[in-house]
This record gives sequence, structure tokens and C-alpha cells, in this order.
Amino acid sequence: MRSVPPPSDPITPLLPRPPEYYDWPAWHEIAVTLRDVSDELASEMLAFGDVAKCAMALQMDREATRWEVLDSLYERYLDRLKASKRIEPHARCQEALEDLEPDEDESLVLVGVVDLGRLQRKVVSAFGDDCTTLIHAPVDIEKGFDEHGCVVPE
Repeated sequence: MRSVPPPSDPITPLLPRPPEYYDWPAWHEIAVTLRDVSDELASEMLAFGDVAKCAMALQMDREATRWEVLDSLYERYLDRLKASKRIEPHARCQEALEDLEPDEDESLVLVGVVDLGRLQRKVVSAFGDDCTTLIHAPVDIEKGFDEHGCVVPE
């Protein structure tokens, strides 16, 4: 059995020692890991390309190359989705967020929130004064929480 990808493959910076071609469980594990990374970035309204740019700015050439490979693979994924008339879930979420205008009779209540990503903060901000945050803590430590009820790290 030959190993995939061959050494000249553009994904070599990402996977220098890829699993065997027919090792589907190993490939599935890689796919799950990439999905998790994509989800984490999307929650902060970032993409693989954004990380690549940061790595370049920090002169981390090898890391920049790895993230560029991920960005390239992601673009291919988007092209395939578009060709099959589908939309990427994070892109759908971004579209929904752009159109988010809560009705006058809608409100949002946050309970036990410790941390929110950028995407979640944007949703909460859309509700403005119609958002209530419930924090189970003594009043004398209220400065330890931000406007969304999240813990202030300092």
C-alpha cells in the first residue's frame, strides 16, 4: 500500500507523515480535528487565512505555510459545496448574523455564561438592552464580569 499524499503533494507541510491511503479511521480522525479547529476559529470570526497572516507577521514561516495549506484546502471545500449548491455552516451563520434584527417582543437571557466567542458576543450585542445576564455571584465582585456576564480574566 502506498502512503498518501506523495512527498511532492502540497499538503506535505500539514501532514509530513500521512496515514496509509486506506487507513480510513486515521483520515477520519484528521478530518474531525480539522473540523474542530475550523469551528473554534469560526466562533472567533476567524479563518485559516487569518491565522496564516498572523504567523507570517510573527515570521513563523513553517506555521504560516501549514495554515496556508489549510486555507487552500478550505477554499477547495467551499468550491465543492458551491458546485453542489450547498453553503458552509459557518458562512450560513455569518449571513444570519448580518441579518439579525430581533423583534421588539424578543429578549435574550444569559444564565451561567462564563465565556463567549466573538460570534456569540455579536449575537448578544444585537439584542442591546433586551438582553439580561444572570450571574450567580455576590454583588461585591461584579467588577469581575463584563457587560455580557463573562468573567474578566484580570
